[in-house]
Amino acid sequence: MAESKARVGSIAAALLASQEQFPRVIKTRTAQIGNKFSYHYPEFSEILEQLGPVLRANGITYTFPMESDNGMARVCCRLIHAASGETIEACIPMKVDADPREDGKRITYYRRYLFTGVLGVQAEEDDNSGAASAGAAKRRAGSTSAMRASEKPQAGASAKPTAAERLQKAAIHFRVSVFAGDQEKTDELLRRRFGTADIEAIAVEYSAGEIHAWLDAKAIDEANALKAEYDEKEASDVF
Repeated sequence: MAESKARVGSIAAALLASQEQFPRVIKTRTAQIGNKFSYHYPEFSEILEQLGPVLRANGITYTFPMESDNGMARVCCRLIHAASGETIEACIPMKVDADPREDGKRITYYRRYLFTGVLGVQAEEDDNSGAASAGAAKRRAGSTSAMRASEKPQAGASAKPTAAERLQKAAIHFRVSVFAGDQEKTDELLRRRFGTADIEAIAVEYSAGEIHAWLDAKAIDEANALKAEYDEKEASDVF
């Protein structure tokens, strides 16, 4: 466990620095499902174009290897810290289709999904677009109503991070620095406190004040307590 934690020390700092510099990722593409439903998503090439230079400036490069695990294909995203050689990786199994063209679409989707997940990036609707879906508009309305008036940006003042943005960054920090890259433990931390690991759902259901209060006063202690709990369980499993 200690070895795993040491392997992510430098890349964690570089990733946190990158997150502070990432531009907004906008959903510029629309997918149509039948005649009644559509959704928006960011183009993968645009995500790489926007975020890649920031990562490289902070000494992080990335690859998307394809692997095989017990006969099942896996799509992976691997962040590599050039100076230390430390890595952060996430993989997802993929069922291979008979049609290579369908496989290609699925691989692109998984790479985009993994890349934004590992980086802690959430794509946003284009506020200037009139084609925003009703579901996205509802989520934005819910998030806005959850903000306290005092937390809304004032004229002439720089915008402060929203509760959802702070929670997202905290989740990445805990996953990398406390849980040695283990997403399941980070999800468990959020579920114990909020009942779900879905940050968008948390931001809608809980007030910004509650989220900020947890981050300011209790999050670190609860993360360390959960880590100690897992460490004790792993040690008992060995013996």
